Amino acid sequence: MIIRCDRDRLFTIGGIIILILFALLKLQFLIGARVTTGTVIDTRRWEANGSLRSPNGGFTAPIVSFKADSLTIKFVGEKNLHFGVDPNVPVIYKINEPTDAHIYTLLGFWLAGYAWLIIPFALFGGVVYTVFDLNDRIIINVFKLSIKKDNPS
Repeated sequence: MIIRCDRDRLFTIGGIIILILFALLKLQFLIGARVTTGTVIDTRRWEANGSLRSPNGGFTAPIVSFKADSLTIKFVGEKNLHFGVDPNVPVIYKINEPTDAHIYTLLGFWLAGYAWLIIPFALFGGVVYTVFDLNDRIIINVFKLSIKKDNPS
């Protein structure tokens, strides 16, 4: 199969592949994971003078405790997830490694890692937009795993 595209389409295709890979990593975590209820027992705070992340200049994260079989596990949730002390929160953890746990909310599990996608997007975009010129046509042979550029001008 041969795909012909320009650099914008190549960046779009690469971006979709990066998003799919990230989603697959999240789904892989879900396989072999269990959801339970945890309790916010405290809040951890990091000082950051002049930070715009919170009104009082710092970062906060909930400390959550939950039971996995006969063990009591404590972990620090994602930064700037604001829960008061004592509320129950959904927790997802790996059955074979209960210390690998997250607060199972949209921001706490699904969206938190998406911020890290900026790095592969920036690197991939830098390569695509540096190597290929505006008028280049990119020819990708999927079965041979080869990429060629063709400049019609």
